[in-house]
Amino acid sequence: LLPYLGGEVGLVSAVAVALLWPSAPPLKAQVRAGEAGAEVLDLTCESCPDGTVLKLRDAEGTIKGGRATIQLPAPLAIGDTTLRVTVDRPDSGRDESVSLVVRVAYRVRPELGTLDGDKPSLQIVVDAMPGSTVTLEGEEVPLREGRAARSIDVSRELTGQSGEASAQLSRKVSFVVTPPDGEQEKGAVAVTIPILPLTLEAPGRAVVTDKSTFVLAGRTLPGAEIVVAGRSLGVTKDGTFTQTMNVSSVGTTQVEVRARMAGRAPRLSRFGVKRVTSLESAAEEFMKESPLGYEA
Repeated sequence: LLPYLGGEVGLVSAVAVALLWPSAPPLKAQVRAGEAGAEVLDLTCESCPDGTVLKLRDAEGTIKGGRATIQLPAPLAIGDTTLRVTVDRPDSGRDESVSLVVRVAYRVRPELGTLDGDKPSLQIVVDAMPGSTVTLEGEEVPLREGRAARSIDVSRELTGQSGEASAQLSRKVSFVVTPPDGEQEKGAVAVTIPILPLTLEAPGRAVVTDKSTFVLAGRTLPGAEIVVAGRSLGVTKDGTFTQTMNVSSVGTTQVEVRARMAGRAPRLSRFGVKRVTSLESAAEEFMKESPLGYEA
């Protein structure tokens, strides 16, 4: 069982796991995750001289030091898959076609679509052979129709203003998978994705007003989208935004500002807007409830 961890800043890095099922000589094969998450087939042929070409459908790899790698056009199905590899040895060497049975016992991957939910979360998904047991972060997760999933709340990490463009959401989730006819395997899936910056310059952490409007202004990355109450606000080329917002009635309203962009985790900021009939009366009530010292 071979784990593979890959990725770089700005991309999701994840563990992909494949179980090697040995084939008859002369070839042995195993599946692993290659660059950018694409799956590759690593082949070993001890009897193949350097320069031997191994072909799988329209893809091929060349033997060097007894090994070759072929990029798979699509992920293999969970379970056993029979592959036919053509062995083309150089010069007058023997050519042949070899059938390989490769087993992918399970895959572990993150799904990021839930980051845009009302309560941002990461979802860790495990695809496994029927009859497998799956544990994520020490908690057993039921396998239904070959899939187990767990959502992890990350709203706390994404809430609050920050102008830091290099901020990242990083999580490492441990897993244990036991195939129905195999040994227990442990590992971790790592997720790293940059978080959008978001700074509000107005109205501040809270506002009390006797008017029916207030000004919302701030800054994010150019190309990002700002969403307030389901409405998308315009963002200028330098990432700034300004919008007059309505306060429809007297009372307190909680406002959520969300910055979002493909390939990045969203940033959320919340503040309260209180509309009153009289600022003088509101100030008197405030001082009675919360008298301020000189520093405040």
